[in-house]
Amino acid sequence: MLCGLRVSCPGIIQSFDPVKQTVTVQLAIRENILQNLVRTPIAIAPLVDVPVVFPRGGKCTLTMPIQQGDECLVVFGDMCIDGWWQSGGVQNQLDKRRHDLSDGFCIPGPWSQTRTLLNYSPNTTQLRSDDGQTIIELDPTGKVNVTAPQVNVQGTTVNVTASQKVNVSGNGSTSIEGKDFLTHQHTGVQTGGGVTGPVR
Repeated sequence: MLCGLRVSCPGIIQSFDPVKQTVTVQLAIRENILQNLVRTPIAIAPLVDVPVVFPRGGKCTLTMPIQQGDECLVVFGDMCIDGWWQSGGVQNQLDKRRHDLSDGFCIPGPWSQTRTLLNYSPNTTQLRSDDGQTIIELDPTGKVNVTAPQVNVQGTTVNVTASQKVNVSGNGSTSIEGKDFLTHQHTGVQTGGGVTGPVR
């Protein structure tokens, strides 16, 4: 009975369906099967249509670009999840199975020692790419740092407010509405003690 009871197991994602938000997963540990009284490691067939668990709540979701080869943890439900998965809400069991391979949930994230992160920050919270080139960092000392090859901010209205000072540095090239801030010149005016009009 215990050999047929499933709780959790590390897995390797084989494919991801971004429409259904499910994965096909190969469990990463082989099952020992007795063959002619000899324990023989046998790979369990890939699990299909496994729902992915993302942090979600309050009408907000943190999604990830799941890729083939990503490692994960598959957790198996106590009961048949088919009715709930198809219709949501509280449903009756469509099958009497318990802790079955058919009722797994995929939690992306657990990783083996072959995939540990370089330059892991032990002092801050980071949302980062594995290569460390793109990082959004929350520092408990009161700072938020964003590091990336390119940062885009888009919105109907974008407000930047500081109680003391706003610093903008563009390494010698800062543009506002397509106008280079440092080299911008007004035409038709002469130098002197007067004040020019706004940037146009």
